Amino acid sequence: PTRSTLASSSAASDVYKRQTQSTWAKEESKPRNFTQSIDVIVNINDLDIKKPENRFDEEVALPNGRGKEVKIGFIADGELAVQAKNAGIDLVVTKEDLEEYGKNRKQAKKIANSHDFFIAQVDMMPLVGRFFGPVLGPRKKMPKPVPANAKAELLIERLKSTVKIGVKDQASIQTLVGTQDMSDEQILSLIHISEPTRLLSISYAVFCLKKKNKKK
Repeated sequence: PTRSTLASSSAASDVYKRQTQSTWAKEESKPRNFTQSIDVIVNINDLDIKKPENRFDEEVALPNGRGKEVKIGFIADGELAVQAKNAGIDLVVTKEDLEEYGKNRKQAKKIANSHDFFIAQVDMMPLVGRFFGPVLGPRKKMPKPVPANAKAELLIERLKSTVKIGVKDQASIQTLVGTQDMSDEQILSLIHISEPTRLLSISYAVFCLKKKNKKK
């Protein structure tokens, strides 16, 4: 989908500049017959991405949601599968489905590309790794393992507000922060909230790097 982008030259960009960019991105974007997404790009100065400790992948929850529908695949059986269906999940994957994905790589790729996140019942993870992992892994969509007694609705609601951020090949982060029909205040609240909230912020990248380095 087409996206408007808010660019930041450094983590020290001031609030006025971000608000101006937010307004400009929405006003200058070409009219579309669908709701456009808004991304933020954060360039991190003096970061050596060749060092493994300076690379990370994280998932964070947006306080105002993503603004757009999130497609979730739920890999489960028994009661957990029933919960997922009752919660409105359009794709509930069974053991038989996983075996089919192993035989039909084209179908597996189609499913992987059309869904944002996957959740898997923990005792089904060996099958996921065997039949679906070769497709999900390279796309960084390996499912979150959850116990069979987990509450599917709570897991699903959290993922509906979740985005992925990380540093890998470039010293920058680009991620979704909302849509053009959200207010400037809602969008900006995602960019300069504090680190301990574990929500998206420009300084969150630094927080993740510090946390990772402390573990070494």
